[in-house]
Amino acid sequence: MATQPGEQVAAACQRLFGSPADYEEPVGYDGLALAIIDAVWSIGVRYGGVGHVLNNYRAWVVATYDTSAEERSGPELSGDIARVGGPEAFASTVVHNHQRTSSRGGMLKAAAVDQAARALAAEGVTTTAELREHAESLAVKAAWRGVHGQSSGISWHYVLMNARFDDVKADRMICAFVARALGQPKVLAAVAYDEVIAAHQQLKAIAPGLTLKALDHRIWSYQRAR
Repeated sequence: MATQPGEQVAAACQRLFGSPADYEEPVGYDGLALAIIDAVWSIGVRYGGVGHVLNNYRAWVVATYDTSAEERSGPELSGDIARVGGPEAFASTVVHNHQRTSSRGGMLKAAAVDQAARALAAEGVTTTAELREHAESLAVKAAWRGVHGQSSGISWHYVLMNARFDDVKADRMICAFVARALGQPKVLAAVAYDEVIAAHQQLKAIAPGLTLKALDHRIWSYQRAR
């Protein structure tokens, strides 16, 4: 018997996680600087290391400006990178992380973060509120995806979610969960994205307040712990 899009994913969520009314939504960020750092640094790595990067930046901002990093804007992030001498110095002296966007031909993630902040600013996006306002803008999306290592679009969806826009990021965790729910060895990111969107529509019939972010986060947290 043929199934509807999202049906198997929704069934797997209910079987493994219980009532969708209980799925917790991720907090997100007030400031665009942290949203960008998290989105770019998260791709292809274990998230624990990303937490260290974020906390190192937070500590540096407090030590340098005697203020919190929580509401820091995109241009302020670019200014911070320039202040210490550029992406290489930012990687060495601020976040203490030299990861690259890919193992072959990738640039420092610190450089990609700088490019991303500048690309958004060039489109008039400097805060999380402005990013939410421009979430459907093809020009802003293209600017982000034009940054080295961000062309897949996964980090675009993630930075939107970090800015508290309701969305799904079809990263390797989400793809793995969807593939398992569908009984397939693997699925493309586009397939995983569409399946989670469809599953969300089905689960909302049970839990009208369920957000895409909460569903994404519940799936991601489960898959990460496997």
